[in-house]
Amino acid sequence: MATIHLNREACASNGISLGEALLLLMYHCKEDLDKAQDLLIRSGYITAERDTLFQQTGWRLTNSGTTILHNVLTDSEVDDTMPSEQELQELAASLKAIFPTGKKLGTNNYWTEGVALIVKRLKLFFKKYGRNYTNDQIVAATREYVESFNGDYRFMRTLKYFILKEVRGADGMVESASDLLTRLDNAGQEDVDDWRDNVR
Repeated sequence: MATIHLNREACASNGISLGEALLLLMYHCKEDLDKAQDLLIRSGYITAERDTLFQQTGWRLTNSGTTILHNVLTDSEVDDTMPSEQELQELAASLKAIFPTGKKLGTNNYWTEGVALIVKRLKLFFKKYGRNYTNDQIVAATREYVESFNGDYRFMRTLKYFILKEVRGADGMVESASDLLTRLDNAGQEDVDDWRDNVR
């Protein structure tokens, strides 16, 4: 099946909105809208949005819905800057080996997921932030992050959230944070601070 690309500018230049284009596409593909909505609700991907009087005002994506949509969009796009599948798998395996095994203490969350799921998270990272760092830099930043806790991992993020964490803000918009990106952007600054402290 051909990959379909839509953007707001192309829709606007043809006199329709992105939402209208998406509906046209669904009708063109003979999709059952009521059935699709029911399945999305039952799968936990969308939920009712309500006002202060608890009246339903529409629908919104859940965190799971946001994740699955990002995964689909990322897997659908052809991006020459994205590492190859083999390279992503090797990087994911390297990162997985750095983190502890088993579950995070006091939670049901595993420190790492399977390599295939880590690859999906890395794709989101590269899609959002670009490929500005080498795999060696990513591995080094990850190792430094884990080692910085000196074996006391109570406040350490799991691998997937270290790479990229998406949360819904107070305004309902999804915001992203990446400890990995922060580490990469600030690499070497600790050495500069140490040098200044020694001079003093």
